[in-house]
Amino acid sequence: MIRTGIGLYYDRFQGNRVFDFVRNPPLGIQPLLNYGLVNTISPSSSLLSPPTFYAADPPAKIPTVYNFTFGVQTKLPFGMTLDSAYVGALSRHLQDNKNLNYVPFGAAFLPQNQDPTISSSLLGSAALPSQFLRNMKGISDINLYESSATANYNALQFSLNRRMGRLFLGLAYTFSKYLTTASGDTNFVRPDQYTRLAYYGPSSNDRRQNFALNYVYDLPSLRDKNPSEKAILGGWQISGVTRFMTGTPTESATASPASVPRTSPAPPPKAPVSTSSRIRGPAATIRTIA
Repeated sequence: MIRTGIGLYYDRFQGNRVFDFVRNPPLGIQPLLNYGLVNTISPSSSLLSPPTFYAADPPAKIPTVYNFTFGVQTKLPFGMTLDSAYVGALSRHLQDNKNLNYVPFGAAFLPQNQDPTISSSLLGSAALPSQFLRNMKGISDINLYESSATANYNALQFSLNRRMGRLFLGLAYTFSKYLTTASGDTNFVRPDQYTRLAYYGPSSNDRRQNFALNYVYDLPSLRDKNPSEKAILGGWQISGVTRFMTGTPTESATASPASVPRTSPAPPPKAPVSTSSRIRGPAATIRTIA
């Protein structure tokens, strides 16, 4: 027996992304204390920091998923059936985030962006605060919610079932690959044209291999035994579910401090800057229910 099908599905973005818009000025303000201590906090010493804006992409398209499958079912001896199928999906116009007022790459290393009041021998460690390096001064991040992420899923699925007699048995195995430019609708992508080159790879939802086993076995009914033995020992079943799966993709990262001790007073060190590469981890999940 041959089974095939195709489907087209539309989705909407979640409500939390709309709720973020109430944080835009003047509804939301962000007081900021620069170079101070907790015991010196005072309303008169706090400034309104450069605000963060949240926006939705006006021409954004509706998230769309194309599903397709082709399978063959085969009858086997001993009352078993084997299902073999290819299952695929193409996801387009998925939600992601892009910062429109980003700090240009390498800006902290340019001579014109160095603080002349700071003496340091480490390149880039004497850079001005990030708010002075943005394209639009006086504004912090401008987070644009857009529909630009893509994904694709391809899988070979096999299942073996027996549904007769005392033993009901089911085995299922899937070998799949799920690739995307953004694993979730809150993932930030690059502000330039290199998002696919930099981020396209296994999704955090990718489970490369899955195996599941389920079984139900009816114990003998003990019809030849006396009523007491049949009541206590007869009519029992042994059942269980066992599942094995590979783990999620893992990431390795190295970090280096963005600043070193300086010879003149300076604000606290900036957060570390990290670079990462994606590798697949050997983690596995095993679960047995009986």
